[in-house]
Amino acid sequence: PSNKDAEWESVAAWIASARVEFLRADGYIVAGETEGQFSGDLETYLWRESITETERLGLYEVTVTVQHIATGKQVYRLETRLFDPPALDAEGNPIQGQESLDPRSPQNRARALGGTL
Repeated sequence: PSNKDAEWESVAAWIASARVEFLRADGYIVAGETEGQFSGDLETYLWRESITETERLGLYEVTVTVQHIATGKQVYRLETRLFDPPALDAEGNPIQGQESLDPRSPQNRARALGGTL
């Protein structure tokens, strides 16, 4: 690999790790797919996240891929698992529809703004 390839891979590894740390810090893991692009020096990279639930309640498989936009080449792929403890009711049973607790949900955003959907 060239020096440029090594540089791209190092930056892409940092981006993928940063996305995983963002998920950990956010406090809520929601299954689905997301993608984005940074600005400034990192604007040539596109990241994609795929989050899927596993059979074990609260355990998610997370895959982050980073692509170099100019070449269209996938530069890095990070796969890991993250645990987000499910919300429990007074008897210790998981609350169904845990996504209703997610502050990013449209219903909760509307509620926070004083409105309804």
